[in-house]
Amino acid sequence: MKKKLLPDISLKDLLEVGCHFGHTTSRFNPKIKPYIYTIKNKVVIFDLAQTKEKLEEAAKFLFKIAAQGGEIVLVGTKRQAAEVVKEEAIKSKSFYVNSRWWGGTLTNWKEISKRLELLIESEKKLAEGGFDHYTKLERLKIERKLQRLHHFLSGLIGFSGRPAALVVIDVKKEATAVKEAHLIGVPVVAIVDSNIDPELVDYPIPANDDAVASIKLILSFLSKAIQTGRQETEKKGAKKSSKKENEEEEKQTEDTKTKVKTEKTSSKTAAEKRVVKKAVKKLSPSEKVAAKPAAKAKKTAKKTKVSKKVSSKKETK
Repeated sequence: MKKKLLPDISLKDLLEVGCHFGHTTSRFNPKIKPYIYTIKNKVVIFDLAQTKEKLEEAAKFLFKIAAQGGEIVLVGTKRQAAEVVKEEAIKSKSFYVNSRWWGGTLTNWKEISKRLELLIESEKKLAEGGFDHYTKLERLKIERKLQRLHHFLSGLIGFSGRPAALVVIDVKKEATAVKEAHLIGVPVVAIVDSNIDPELVDYPIPANDDAVASIKLILSFLSKAIQTGRQETEKKGAKKSSKKENEEEEKQTEDTKTKVKTEKTSSKTAAEKRVVKKAVKKLSPSEKVAAKPAAKAKKTAKKTKVSKKVSSKKETK
């Protein structure tokens, strides 16, 4: 893959937004040790060189998925991440969950999709005035239900139920989403803080998952990689469509050529027939009289053949 396709990120950018700050040593997970640079005043400090490396690795993976046309879901329900997740998902044309992860969103999609269908249908009804015959109180109850459904499921409208990848902020908070992804074999990209086991995730990014600036920088970098991947698929689609158009044009030209050829041949045959008719009309009356007995002789010969066949059949009987 070409380096130009992916956005650039520097260690300075990561340092400025506080990606290097982890939790205190009291909330330390021993499996995160390989990604730690030092511990200062009982606060874990991440090795930003490794953070950058892991972030670029995750971006490459997401780029490939987006280039193949795969669905990506961004998950972040904590207060610091909710708005950022929504913004970056819309930018990268991805799906998102930013309020609450409903149990069974991946493992029991049939039930979730029913509620999504209900949301879409009832929203259409409400816009068209389908609930106007209800009382004010009944309409208020319906609107509240729709608001609740919209709040939780609006980011999954158009989702097939099986994503190609899951991008998670705070693996501990989104534990059910990560478990469901593992159950159906969906790879997980996640920001991993010092209190989380990085082995729970396929593509861990060791960084601060509490600071808004840190979340925004990492998610915007990943969303840019997804956007470039989507652009690649669009280019491929445009090329394919242009090829198809050229093929169709070639077929049309071939069809027109064959039509012209058939028209020419038919016109030739028609012209020949006309010539023959004219020649017959030009025959003298004596030639026509001579042609008549010859035709009569042919007819009598046919009749005699038929009578002979009939007589032979009778003899055999």
